[in-house]
Amino acid sequence: VSANFTITNATLPSGTVTLMSDKLSKTYTGEEISLVKGTDYTITGELAKLTEGTDYMVSYENAVNVTTTSSKAKIKFVGIGSYAGELVKTFDITPAKITASDVALGDATYAGGKTVKPSVTITVPGGKTTLVEGTDYTLAYSKDVINAGTVTVTVKGIGNYEGSFEVTYEITKRHV
Repeated sequence: VSANFTITNATLPSGTVTLMSDKLSKTYTGEEISLVKGTDYTITGELAKLTEGTDYMVSYENAVNVTTTSSKAKIKFVGIGSYAGELVKTFDITPAKITASDVALGDATYAGGKTVKPSVTITVPGGKTTLVEGTDYTLAYSKDVINAGTVTVTVKGIGNYEGSFEVTYEITKRHV
């Protein structure tokens, strides 16, 4: 006598994944954000008896850039091995703050009636990333960027960065 039968994976057992805050948020880093078990979330019930990497895996979706109300970052607990199914929780990624101390300005010497705007380099803390004007920040200059004197530049973070502040530079007289 022979019989055919199908073995199916068990669904992930009952249990709860709880984020440590109703509105859990992490700050943008330029890399995928990972949550830490015990610090950012807890697992309770029968689900807590399973082993990560053997019975389920943790994955992330939309977890790099700043999130919006309609596009949240997700942490997924997906059954593997003998288990199937998934649990999904959402969290926010907020903009990283830039400040005047992140800005380096190049030299600015009078150029005979031409506009003088020094190079602007903004490097996030840790020095890993140099930001891009128009993508990560905008610049607005005070009126006179031609004649010798002090120029004020307003820097405003955009996209994955926030912060608005002023820096100044001096257009120096050209030595003849």
